[in-house]
Amino acid sequence: MKPPISGFPVRTGGRAVFPARALLLVFGVFFVMAGGELLAREAGNRPPVINVWVNDKQVPVIEHWVEGRLNCTYAPLTLPGSAEVEVEVPGGVRHWAMSPEKCDVPTRMERGRLKFTMLTSHYMVVTVNGLRLLLLADPPEDELPERQKILDVSSAPYNLDRSGAKDSTAMLQKACDDAGALANEAVVMLPPGLYTTTGIHLRSRTQLYLAPGAVLQGSDDAESYPEYPTTPGKTGTTALIKVNGAEHVRIFGRGTLDARGQALAGEANNREGRRLLASCVSVERSRCVTLEGVICKEATAVALPVTHCEDVAMRRVKVINDLSSNDRVDGIRLAGTQRALVEDCLVYTTEDAFAVTSPEDAVSEQVVFRRLMALTSGRALRCGPQAHSPLQRIRFEDVDIIHCRDAMNVMHGEGKADWDEIVFKDIRVENCGRNGIVIQLLDGGRVNGVRFEDVSFKQRRPGFLRGLGPDSCIRGVTFAGMEMAGLPVVSAEGAGIKMGEFVEDVRFDD
Repeated sequence: MKPPISGFPVRTGGRAVFPARALLLVFGVFFVMAGGELLAREAGNRPPVINVWVNDKQVPVIEHWVEGRLNCTYAPLTLPGSAEVEVEVPGGVRHWAMSPEKCDVPTRMERGRLKFTMLTSHYMVVTVNGLRLLLLADPPEDELPERQKILDVSSAPYNLDRSGAKDSTAMLQKACDDAGALANEAVVMLPPGLYTTTGIHLRSRTQLYLAPGAVLQGSDDAESYPEYPTTPGKTGTTALIKVNGAEHVRIFGRGTLDARGQALAGEANNREGRRLLASCVSVERSRCVTLEGVICKEATAVALPVTHCEDVAMRRVKVINDLSSNDRVDGIRLAGTQRALVEDCLVYTTEDAFAVTSPEDAVSEQVVFRRLMALTSGRALRCGPQAHSPLQRIRFEDVDIIHCRDAMNVMHGEGKADWDEIVFKDIRVENCGRNGIVIQLLDGGRVNGVRFEDVSFKQRRPGFLRGLGPDSCIRGVTFAGMEMAGLPVVSAEGAGIKMGEFVEDVRFDD
């Protein structure tokens, strides 16, 4: 497997990819079907609100409804090369926008359809008549060496229900335990279908593959979860997949992890105020863990929390939550984690899109976030607020922030540890509602050596730097190649950044 960061190898055994016989699960050459059961559950009998064709073939578009509102639509695609895309809506396309703007995709209208060319597999946000369409284009999957044994959960001895009507937790757990016992020589495969669970645990050396069209979904019955609180007024937290105290674990494929968080929260609200919040994958006190390709949706707790871990990689993961839910939900959050890479991922959520923090007794260091896309009603890129332990050598690079309230936030808010060497490089901010850049100390400690390089804002957005005291200051902040509204920024005044007390050695370079 690829190391998460060059120079820091991950010891995970062979790279798990998929065999030719399993590629029959992929529906079509240029696109991936999303599973008939899922489409039926998402759309019901409603006529489609948007249609998409790729290379003259219509592809499924999944409607993401939250609390009775159509929040967005998305289309998972597999593109081996360039592709011609057409988008149609009832009544005709009146206005549209394409993101990320850096792609500068030429568009045209023909017979009432919006048309454009995708030259490579990447993620795009197409807003048509005010409706967001997420085009989630991934390259084809690799092949799995024949030595890998495939444990198909729909076949004997597991025979899992593929309609989603029955709880499959026990048999799915058995399949994962069987694969773990074979020590990376087997892959648990979920073929297309719906599989319902109240949460499974992955032991060391387990590989779980979700085929295109496979949906692992949480049960709607809150009381069936072991984490459901027994005391009125309490809140519990669960996850579809839990990795705790394990190593050499891989979760991959083009399927979907649906936490069903809104259904669980609604179910719990009717029972004496007890609530159950749901994550998609929770990783804790583990090492050499990889998550690749999957869609993670409808979480009401942090979608992908990683805590007290080492050597973690996330690649081409798509988190789809909401932009207006009452539950403030982080997308990907690394806490007390060393040697981690998050790359080529998209997060659509209500709170922190990509975050790293430092809880007690766990240093956060050598963490790289790169080639990302963020859409959030909260903060896009964040360090903090927990600051109980050192946080150092953190890098956010090549990020398109499509929508946010705050763009880049270093919030040293809880604890007195020192933070060092935080870099934001090649960041493009299209729509920022409040603050562009914030560095703030609230409890103690110091922040040293923060660099903003080649950062651009489509609009001029304010920000501030604010220390706490002589022994709790911000020192050594560099702005290089910064632009706002197309103009270079060479001073704090030009950037609209307010310099508070206890801030030292701030530089603006051309």
